[in-house]
Amino acid sequence: MKTEIVTSRKKTILLLLGSLVFVVGGVLSPRVSYWADVFFAMCSIAFVAMLFRPYRLTLDNEGLILSGGSQRSPFKIPWRDVDRFFVSRPRLGVTMISFNYSANASKKLRGTAFARTLTGADGGLPGGWSKSDAAVVDILNEYRQQALADDQTFRLPENFSTTYAGKP
Repeated sequence: MKTEIVTSRKKTILLLLGSLVFVVGGVLSPRVSYWADVFFAMCSIAFVAMLFRPYRLTLDNEGLILSGGSQRSPFKIPWRDVDRFFVSRPRLGVTMISFNYSANASKKLRGTAFARTLTGADGGLPGGWSKSDAAVVDILNEYRQQALADDQTFRLPENFSTTYAGKP
């Protein structure tokens, strides 16, 4: 079973138009810093890239795959490595899809501990999905629970030795 969630083109176009307004406003206003123009110009470029390569979340029984946008290669997170997904609010009026790695995650990105100290989450997903952040979090958590419940394979603990040292 596979599910795909794609970023909204309408939201991306609105973000692009907003950043272009700031670029034009910065160019026409002598009081605005050059760096603000550069920042919003780079945002505009990123939004144009997102129109041609929208972010995609592909969910399957093994985990989620994030692709698209400015990423060159897909990023995969196994379900067993995630403790939970949740909506965080880094500042007033802004929501973000965040997640924490499980204690026995097979691989964590560098900077995870710093990110958790700073934001309360190990990682986050880009925004602009066709559904609300809360709806995407519900889908992710349901998919994760279902995939882990269906996983009937027996796994030995990491510190378990399969060699027998004693006599029968």
